[in-house]
Amino acid sequence: MACLGIDIGTTSIKCCYYDKVTGLIHNSQKVHDSTNKCSEDDVAKNEQSVSQIFAAIHGALEDLAKQLRCSALNVEQISLCCQMHGIVFWDDDGHTSDLVTWQDQRCSSDFLSNLKTLTQTIDLHKGYGCATLAWLTRYEPQFLEKYTHCGSIADIFTSVLCGFKNKSLISDHNAQSWGFFDHDNRSWNEKGIKLANIKFKLPQIIKSGSIIGEVVDENYLIQSGAKVFVPIGDLQASVYSVLGNAAGKVFNYGTASQLVKTLEKPNDQLFQPSIRRTLYTDKLDLATAASLNGGNAVEVVYKLFNNWTKTNDELKFLNELEAYETNT
Repeated sequence: MACLGIDIGTTSIKCCYYDKVTGLIHNSQKVHDSTNKCSEDDVAKNEQSVSQIFAAIHGALEDLAKQLRCSALNVEQISLCCQMHGIVFWDDDGHTSDLVTWQDQRCSSDFLSNLKTLTQTIDLHKGYGCATLAWLTRYEPQFLEKYTHCGSIADIFTSVLCGFKNKSLISDHNAQSWGFFDHDNRSWNEKGIKLANIKFKLPQIIKSGSIIGEVVDENYLIQSGAKVFVPIGDLQASVYSVLGNAAGKVFNYGTASQLVKTLEKPNDQLFQPSIRRTLYTDKLDLATAASLNGGNAVEVVYKLFNNWTKTNDELKFLNELEAYETNT
């Protein structure tokens, strides 16, 4: 039998099909280019179109099906990971909001500082799901009235795949990335949520590695009956692909970047504001030093130089560099 992995990232979708019998691996990738252009009044917002992300997932899975010369993928199980911290809202009739990503800046420093003081919460930052939810609760409560569920971008996708109604599920990995999370009990920090005046129903937290349902919607070219695991964080997925259950250190470089080290039963006193305690496995946690700069910074520099070449004919070195890299 075979298994399928899907990574719903900030800029692209990556899919991997692994045949357990033959050991063959097939993969595909689609850039979703789903970030919405904001007006001058909303420059702090960073949102992505859910429909465009879903279309890219369909495209990547369609490419896999073509590689395997089949009309639908026959897999035993599906594992997913996704960009962390972001939050999306939906209802049982299929209406969805845009995804508010981890790069969102609508929570001002004053708002966030007051929220941390009020709730006595340290691990809460701009772009975190619960910080965004607290901001919407205060400034746009009418927006929340349109929806009944919330989750990560992978959570809404698994809800569609599995045909969930009247519920939303989230892994402990992604729940922790939202803030207002009780690390020791792997549950929501109900006291902090209440103090933040958040009344919107949060998703049920499921232990990472758990099966939450099976495919019933074949519109994404996956045969029904495949077991679906609760989506985990993309950071943990990246580390696990290198270390598995072993101890070690990993530098992860994506749209952003992280330096992590595994720790067994860490003491909270070891952690500073710049070093985050991140859930990993039953026996290991991660000490994580994160940077908002990674591939996104490289992209900004590339676009800057590319614009220069378009406005000044004398600057041809980028084209020469590209030709050099192509030939080496």
